Amino acid sequence: MTDILEAKGLKKYFGGITAVDNLDFTIREGSRTAIIGPNGAGKTTIFNIITGDLRPSAGSITFMGERIERLKPSTTAKKGIARTFQVVRVFNNLSIYEHVVMGAVAKESVFSTRSYDNEEIDRILELTGFADEKDKLAGNLTGARQKQLCLATALATKPKMLLLDELMAGLTITEINRSLEILRKINEDMGITLAIIEHVMRVITGLCEKIIVLDHGRKIAEGKPKEIWENEKVIEAYLGKEALDHVGS
Repeated sequence: MTDILEAKGLKKYFGGITAVDNLDFTIREGSRTAIIGPNGAGKTTIFNIITGDLRPSAGSITFMGERIERLKPSTTAKKGIARTFQVVRVFNNLSIYEHVVMGAVAKESVFSTRSYDNEEIDRILELTGFADEKDKLAGNLTGARQKQLCLATALATKPKMLLLDELMAGLTITEINRSLEILRKINEDMGITLAIIEHVMRVITGLCEKIIVLDHGRKIAEGKPKEIWENEKVIEAYLGKEALDHVGS
């Protein structure tokens, strides 16, 4: 596998606050990579820089061999980067089907019947568990199901890489297990690279092949799950000894 994304010397300042501090990392094509760390570590800021919602103060991001750190979100979407957000936002008055179609249309920036494939939309609805309720209004879904709808809408853009920002927050164990199954299919069957911000450790342990750990905008560790859970810097900065005892439970 080759690297689909590479960040070098990435920095982001908000006034006198350093949100991202000279960060280097790579994400392999077809991989499942987690970015973790305490609140305020800079995780969502990194996603915002990758997608073009923020511009870095310094450094570069290369996606599929092309520099993207100065591109607009609409342009990065066209190049194959999609995301979900920590705070769920849906168009309440659209049906589930219309909401997913909107993802396909938005990538093309113009509405036409050629902007989407009905069969592809149906496959996405089936995968994410919406096939039997596609006429239901998005605003009538629970918060957990709205998160799944945002995932389905992101998939409709046909991404090469999908950024997931706390998709599992607030879900029950059953909902988490179902979401893990969906994410594995997205990665393994559809070939989509996953970058995941998550605080639910069983998700990180059960899904991700590599973990990048941040603290105050700096990378303090990187490696496979077992290496991370045994890293003293990670335990001190983020997990804590009590939390570490429950990893994977």
